[in-house]
Amino acid sequence: VRNGNQVDVITSLWYKDQKKFEQINGVNVYRVRVLKSKYVIKYLTSISYVLSAAFQALRLDRMMHYSLVHSVMESSGGLAGAIVKRLRNKPHLATMQGGFFLEEASFIRRALINCVTRWSLRNADLVHSISHHLAEQRADRFGARATIVIPNGVDVQMFYPMNKRELRTKYGFAQDERIILSVCPGIFRSEQSSFSPEGYPNLIEAFAVLTGDFPNLRLMFIGEGYKRDIFKAQAAKLGVGERVSFVGFVSHEELPNYFNLADIFIRPRVVEGQGIVYVEAMACKVPVIGANVGGTLDVIEHGRNGLLVSPQSTEEISKAIRLLLEDKNTRNRFIAEGLKTVEQKFRWEAIFDKINQIYADMAEIEA
Repeated sequence: VRNGNQVDVITSLWYKDQKKFEQINGVNVYRVRVLKSKYVIKYLTSISYVLSAAFQALRLDRMMHYSLVHSVMESSGGLAGAIVKRLRNKPHLATMQGGFFLEEASFIRRALINCVTRWSLRNADLVHSISHHLAEQRADRFGARATIVIPNGVDVQMFYPMNKRELRTKYGFAQDERIILSVCPGIFRSEQSSFSPEGYPNLIEAFAVLTGDFPNLRLMFIGEGYKRDIFKAQAAKLGVGERVSFVGFVSHEELPNYFNLADIFIRPRVVEGQGIVYVEAMACKVPVIGANVGGTLDVIEHGRNGLLVSPQSTEEISKAIRLLLEDKNTRNRFIAEGLKTVEQKFRWEAIFDKINQIYADMAEIEA
């Protein structure tokens, strides 16, 4: 929009108080109705969104004559974008965000989503992946025509170092506490979610062991849902229930405050598309510990700007946390290198330039 282009976004009308159309910062936002279903027809919501989004895009294209279609999420938006590509022969850019992981899914669900993903990606002129892991595991595997890797970025105007003492006073935490933070909204889902608890039980167990040597240690989780109660029960059983804080939902706008409260950030996920939360923590001068899987490897270089551990190993998690608690020099080195990583690889301005060049190149194809 800042470059003088018209941008229309199609998304779902999910809440009653949302508008079917509004303009946000110069972007035209169109919301389509979806059918919500949890149990009767499991995929009714996704199917209704794909059909509604594709129909809206085709209707608008008759008036707007779009230069290209950019779909986000390969199994939903990607399918709608592929339909527009086939029916209108529009240049199609598909972005893979890693929004679904099938390791815990049933055979039927894996087969269905794999089929949809394959068709979506093969009907894209270019597939944009946010990590090399996703490019190799999904785009290459499903026969994408061409793939480019450009990560998600961080807004350094929002995520930056703040006054830790003031924030701890504001949120009611003691100044001498050593706070370990984990952000895990994708794990605290409903009882029917196919996501496993992953490495979080191991994190809680490692934390319980460390409290013997660090009496002022606190573990803080951000996220809400069914599995939070499971983790609460585990913490209570291990005798550290009062030292594990379950904050619940935190808005994106307030999230930088919580990063700046923390002394260490850790997310022991078994699967990871990229892990933008690591970048956000780095931007707030918080040392990071990540799982040695997936897109995390695009962000954390073990021993240089953070630590990588096996999410299945309580011992590795414990050792990594202990190192950052006890070794001030290593901690400060990771903080400094983390800021360099943000500046060199994950500032939105540089990422915008790359995406904008892709738009320009694809618009030429249409012209």
